Amino acid sequence: MSLIEENSEPDRSPGWGGAVPTGLTPMLWAWPRGVDARQQWQAWAHDADAWLKAQGRDVRDAIVVVPVGALLPLVRQAWADAVGGWMPQIDTIAGLMEQHAWRYTPAPAGAWGPAMTLDVVMDRLAVKASLRAVPWLDAWVRPSPAALDFAVDQVVQAGHAWWRRLQTSAPSERARLIGCWQEEFPPPTWTPVPETDTPGQHERWLLAWALQWALGNASAGFPSDALFTLQPSAWLAVSAGTSVLPGSEGALTLSVLGHAQSGAGAGHGAAPAVAWWAAHAVANTDADAPVLLATQGLEDEARQATAQVMKHVAIARQAGAAAARLPQPPVALLALDRSVIRRMRAMLDEHGVSVADETGWKLSTTRAAAALTRFVRAAPTHASSDDVLDWLKSAWTRWMHDTQEPSPLAELERWCRRQSVPRLWLVLNDPAPDHLTPGAWTTLQEAHTQLAPLRDAWSGGRLPLSAWLSALEASLVSTGAWDGLVNDPAGLLACECLRLPGAGVDAGPGWGGLCQRTMLDGGGFLRWMQDVMEAVVFRPAPPPGQPPEVVVTTLARAALRPFSAIVIPGADERQLGAASPSTGWLSQAQRTRLALSGQAEQQAAQWDAFSLAMLHAGVVCLHRKDQEGEHVSASPWIQRWRELMRQDWATASSALVQRGVPVRPVTQPSPTLLGHEDLLPMKVSATRYEALRQCPYQFFARSVLGLQEQDELEEGVDGADHGELLHAVLQRFHQERNACLVQRSPAQDVAAWLSAAEAVIREHGLDRDSTRPYFRPYQAQLPRLAEAYVDWCLAHEQQGWRVQHMEFDARLNLSLESGALVCLEGRLDRVDVRSQADHEPHKLVIDYKSGNKDKLSKRLKAPLEDTQLLFYAVLAAPDAQVETAYLHLGKDTGTQAESGDMKATMLAHKDIESHTERFLQGLAQDWTALMSGHGMPALGEGEACEYCQARGLCRKDDWTPA
Repeated sequence: MSLIEENSEPDRSPGWGGAVPTGLTPMLWAWPRGVDARQQWQAWAHDADAWLKAQGRDVRDAIVVVPVGALLPLVRQAWADAVGGWMPQIDTIAGLMEQHAWRYTPAPAGAWGPAMTLDVVMDRLAVKASLRAVPWLDAWVRPSPAALDFAVDQVVQAGHAWWRRLQTSAPSERARLIGCWQEEFPPPTWTPVPETDTPGQHERWLLAWALQWALGNASAGFPSDALFTLQPSAWLAVSAGTSVLPGSEGALTLSVLGHAQSGAGAGHGAAPAVAWWAAHAVANTDADAPVLLATQGLEDEARQATAQVMKHVAIARQAGAAAARLPQPPVALLALDRSVIRRMRAMLDEHGVSVADETGWKLSTTRAAAALTRFVRAAPTHASSDDVLDWLKSAWTRWMHDTQEPSPLAELERWCRRQSVPRLWLVLNDPAPDHLTPGAWTTLQEAHTQLAPLRDAWSGGRLPLSAWLSALEASLVSTGAWDGLVNDPAGLLACECLRLPGAGVDAGPGWGGLCQRTMLDGGGFLRWMQDVMEAVVFRPAPPPGQPPEVVVTTLARAALRPFSAIVIPGADERQLGAASPSTGWLSQAQRTRLALSGQAEQQAAQWDAFSLAMLHAGVVCLHRKDQEGEHVSASPWIQRWRELMRQDWATASSALVQRGVPVRPVTQPSPTLLGHEDLLPMKVSATRYEALRQCPYQFFARSVLGLQEQDELEEGVDGADHGELLHAVLQRFHQERNACLVQRSPAQDVAAWLSAAEAVIREHGLDRDSTRPYFRPYQAQLPRLAEAYVDWCLAHEQQGWRVQHMEFDARLNLSLESGALVCLEGRLDRVDVRSQADHEPHKLVIDYKSGNKDKLSKRLKAPLEDTQLLFYAVLAAPDAQVETAYLHLGKDTGTQAESGDMKATMLAHKDIESHTERFLQGLAQDWTALMSGHGMPALGEGEACEYCQARGLCRKDDWTPA
């Protein structure tokens, strides 16, 4: 059995219910504001020694119990300084229970349910296996697989609460508690199928099962029972306030004291003397008032709180230097809001402040835990490229330490982004892909081979948990991640809490059989890993070699300790003193009726800790006024403390250091190429020239500097993929159609079009499991699109047009006045030709489009601004009669994936010949101006700026008005 969790949070522990053993009355120990905690403990040591002497008890045989382990060095030193001589045994109740664990011999447990270990991981697995045998439960949770996990979590939570409540009670009180609980939740006696299905019926049955499970294990006895048999000369206990929660160390302490005071178990000797000192805050208007500081929002609160901490750290450093470097008490930072603490930790570390965190954070949020989960996600064949690359780039893989330049891993990622590969492992089914370097290909193959144990487990269906753990460890070792994980504190804790075989942790009796009985598929194993690491708290080791300057702690642990100052961010109505929402199946009324803690008891214990923490000098409370656009007020406890202590809060100005920065106006950039004319590209595409015409600075960033945005790793299929598919389908269709010697009917042409589409779909991998669901909406439109295209094609051919070229590259050299040559190049979708009597052949340049038709129509209303068709007309027939048009394939508006009739619509460019001449003149003038040093200002407007990749470079949003 594990020990009671030391110093657990008040809002997470089961409650004491406000009950104190009969006849046990506290001696109120006054703590005035501004007093030094070390002096207070020395004064208490004098009083405790005097009390022992008055009782005629030997100090050597007395036991002093303090509320938290952090107080032990302080209390022992205070006794040595104030009293000297023999010292009583000073410890926490958990330390005493561990010290006397050898006295505990468990009796045979009851037969109800599995053995309770108080280990959440093991107990969840054992309870889940037991509940699967309940016939009606499977039907109840079948609509939602997560419902069973939630029910198991509630059962384990309730069972642990009842067990701990009994453990912290005196043996004479347990029968009364059990009777009260069983009256509320009689032992479950349902037949395999309940006769009625009333609201809450299933939950009540499971709670009754949890109670019987706890009682069955409680019949074996408790590790704490040895404490009730101890016979010291005296029991002395100190608590922070009088509110005590059931199931906590304070509750067990008072139960032991009440049991000793009643004389039970005293035998023939004298009963121990008992004293309980309860510290409480008293007013002291002579002390400096605490500071209350309102901030704008979360980020401002974190900055202001960090500034306050830094100010008090600087004061402590100066005091230490003046006192010949004697260690000074640290600054306490109370963790009411972990989001603020995370930001503050980053800023304090940046300033070199030594921080010790007593609260820790969930293991699931550490880098090591994230690496483990992404490692498992990357293993199956259907893993996304994002998951695979995310794992390959984690710090625990050998590929991240490759010193080759360029890195094969970087080349692999760049290739994936350019090719929009959704499932990276599927690439290995084909020969080495084009444009993928040998180093990147080798890295991909090695990674795939080393993940074989986990990949085999994913493909094996439901396997025992032990097989999953062995596969995980084998893959970690083969990829080189194991050594890095076990050498990292968080990684080692993750391996231990998952009970990996090589972690060297004693999993305890019953774990092996439980692992063999628990069957999981890949998704279930991943969820189990996440649940385990979510339930474990990672507390980093304190900085070695020097005492910490800042201690991150809780309200309960801050009470009665010496600090140079206390900074409390998050003192708003939502965090400080707010009632925690009840997430369990037991209502607040039931918890009160069953002598379990409710919100009132939890808030009372938290108030005691808050009022004692407020006694320190240099207390600063911060609260935000805005939370995501919603107004937030200070905690009501702020006003409550003011009224009880009869002292107003002080207001202080911001402790942030103001730094003057000279104003530097940001003006519109207009770079030139003077002296760097060689950077100007002399090969021009329609896309490049379109960028120059829309915004010269965009052209400068992309075509002159060569800056490129990192391609996204897109999941699934989008409109661009559909456009590429249509180009390939139309090319294949016309190649086969031109080779056909027999004239086909329209229905045969439609069938040929769809056959070509099926072939292209297979070649592009759009029929694979990873992409098929995303492609289905587009695929559903293909039959109607085939009919629409064939109808247009037949009408187009009746006008005398025939396909001449499809998907071909064209180039044209344009001579400038300076004698330089500019090469115009581009890839044309299609050129049709029509012969006319006594005339040169007439050409038609067609560009396929599948996007929004309205945008194309709007573009053609300003013909000289339509760069693409003008550019293609020059490339296709610089000296011949030519027409240009867009062929829109799809709906009149919207996207291809939407439902509706498909159409093939020709959108022609009017008067292309006269516009082409002016277009070439403008292009030549533009290139001549750029070569002569003409500026390239950021002149983009409207849509050109809305989706511009260079907007962060031109800083248009920050320009200073002229």
